[in-house]
Amino acid sequence: MRLVIDEVKKMINGEKIWGYAISHANNIEGARWYAEQMEKLTGLKPEYIHGASPVLGTHTGPGVIGLAFMFE
Repeated sequence: MRLVIDEVKKMINGEKIWGYAISHANNIEGARWYAEQMEKLTGLKPEYIHGASPVLGTHTGPGVIGLAFMFE
């Protein structure tokens, strides 16, 4: 999970984030952790934290977390 946050930091690279959202497949604790880390990076709370679609869970397995963000 820390590696993902490190990659997000590289992607942001000084750009301003407009907003972000988190989806998860039965992993609310992990989703909340990502929300905390993203709030530290951006100063923003997530637009939403939501359960992932069954398709995502089927193809990746339980516990997966998706992080989407938009630049200004």
